[in-house]
Amino acid sequence: MVLHDLKFVEKNTMVDHGKVESDGDISLAENLVILSMAKFSVDYPHFVKSSGTCVVLRAPDKHDEAKRNRKLRAYLLGNLDRCAVCKVGETGDIGLLTTSAETEGYLCYLLTATRDSSIGITKVENTGDSRKEAKVSTSAQENVTGVKRGSEQLAAMKHYNENLQRDRSTRHKSYILHLRNLNNCVKSHLIKYGVKCSKKAAVAILDLGCGMGGDILKWLKGSFEVSRYVGVDIAKASLEQFARERLKSNPQKEKVTHLICADLGTESLTSVDNTLDVHTWGRRDGSIYGKWEALSSPLSEKDKFDVASCQFAMHYMFQTSKKASHFFAEISRHLAKGGVFVATTIDSRVVVDMAAQVEACSVRDEDHLGKARKTDQQRRLMFNDDFGNTLLEMSFGGDAWNRMILPAQEQRSLTGEDDWAYGIQYVFQLRDTGDAAAVNAPEWLVPLGAPLERLAARHGLRVALCKNFHEVVKGDFEKGANATHIPSNLGKFGVFNLKGTMSETEWKLAHLYVALVFEKL
Repeated sequence: MVLHDLKFVEKNTMVDHGKVESDGDISLAENLVILSMAKFSVDYPHFVKSSGTCVVLRAPDKHDEAKRNRKLRAYLLGNLDRCAVCKVGETGDIGLLTTSAETEGYLCYLLTATRDSSIGITKVENTGDSRKEAKVSTSAQENVTGVKRGSEQLAAMKHYNENLQRDRSTRHKSYILHLRNLNNCVKSHLIKYGVKCSKKAAVAILDLGCGMGGDILKWLKGSFEVSRYVGVDIAKASLEQFARERLKSNPQKEKVTHLICADLGTESLTSVDNTLDVHTWGRRDGSIYGKWEALSSPLSEKDKFDVASCQFAMHYMFQTSKKASHFFAEISRHLAKGGVFVATTIDSRVVVDMAAQVEACSVRDEDHLGKARKTDQQRRLMFNDDFGNTLLEMSFGGDAWNRMILPAQEQRSLTGEDDWAYGIQYVFQLRDTGDAAAVNAPEWLVPLGAPLERLAARHGLRVALCKNFHEVVKGDFEKGANATHIPSNLGKFGVFNLKGTMSETEWKLAHLYVALVFEKL
C-alpha cells in the first residue's frame, strides 16, 4: 500500500485535500494535484473508460479529517459526467478522477500524451494493454496537460465553462446591476467608436475572448454593416453555447464564419502546428447547419479584419512577456492597415495607485477607493457596499504586490527594461449575487503607459487612446465626427438607479476599468 497526498490549486495556493491510498502496482507521484474539473461529454468525448487503465485510490475517513474527499466523492456521484483532472505523474501525466457507489475513494483513469509531428496532431491514449487511441485537437489535449494552457488558464476556463447559464429573470437581484449596465454601455459605444475610426462602410470583425457571444448583437444589429465576424475564445463550452443559442435563429448567422477555440497567448490561428476546434457552417438539402471540426490554420495570412476587439479579457495575455507578444503578433497579423483594435481591461494605474496609498499610509481602513486587508502571504483590495456585502476582492501574492509598488517602477519603465511589468498576478473575485460570482479567475495587470506602448510598437501598432471609464462616461472617447455621445445615452442602458445615479461603490468599481484603442500602422 502506497500513501499519496492529494492536493488542489485554489487562489494560486496549493491546498491539502487529504490522503489517498493505492496498491502501488502502477507508479504514481507522491503528490497528486487536482488541476480543474471537467466534463466527459465536453472535454473528453472520445474517452472510453473500459479501454483504459484504472487505478483505485482509496480515501478512508482516517485520512480525511477536513472531509474534502467525502464532499468531492458526493459531488462526482451526483454528477456522473464530471471528473477531476489530476496530475498523477512526476512528468506531468494526467489522470481523470471519478467514483462509483461501490468505491470507497476514487477511480483514476490514466491518460498519456504523444505527439505525431508529421501531422501536427496530439493523441490522447488510454493507457493499458488494450489501448484505444482517440485523436483530438492539440488545444483539447493542452487543456489537460497544461503544457501551453497552465493551471491559471485552466482555472479561468473552468470558471467560464461552469458558469454558462445566466437567468435574466433574476438579473435585477444583482449587487452590481448598474455597474454591469455601465460596462455594457461602454463596450457598445467603444465598438461603435472602433468602427467609426476604421472608416469602412462594411467591417470585418475579429472578436477575441468572445465567450458565449454576449456582444454579438452589438456587432450584427449596430448602426453599421458587418461583412464578416470571427470569434475566438479559450472556453469551448462557451463557444458551443454561442453557436447553439445566439446564432440558431439569427438571420445573419452566416456572417459568423468561424468560432475558434484557442488560447491566443500560445496558439496561432494560421499555424499548421496548432489543430483547433472550429465551428463553421455547412449546407444539407438546402438547409444551413453548424458543424464542429478539428482544423489546423483555420485562418490564413490573407484574412484581414478592420476591427479587432477584446472585451474584459486582454489581461489573461500578460502572464509573461512571451504570451503578450504572441497575442499582439496575432492581432497585428490579422488587422488590415489602418484597422483598429479596441479593448477593455483593468486600469493598472488605479490599482497601483491604490496599493501604493495603502503601503504609504500603512492602514487597513477605507480610502477613496475601497478597503485593503494585508496578510503575510497575500494582499487584498476589497470593495464593500453599504450593506456589508463584499462586491470585489483582488488578491495579490506577496511577490506580485511588492513588484507592483516598487519605487523604481517608474524609472524602469522609462529605461525600457520591461520584464518587471509582466506576470503581476491577482485573483479577481467580482460578486454578482449572494451565491454567485460574475468573475472568479486569475488575471494579470496590463502595464499601461510606456511598456504597453513599446509592446504595441514592436508589432506595428500604436496606442491611440487610453481612457479610464470615469473619463469616458463624463467626456466620450473623443469629440467631433467620431463622437459616440455616450454621456447622453447612459439612461438607455439602465446605468442609473431610481435616484437617477449609481451607488457610490459601483461608481468606485467603474474606476477600475479602462478603454483602449490601438491603430495598425
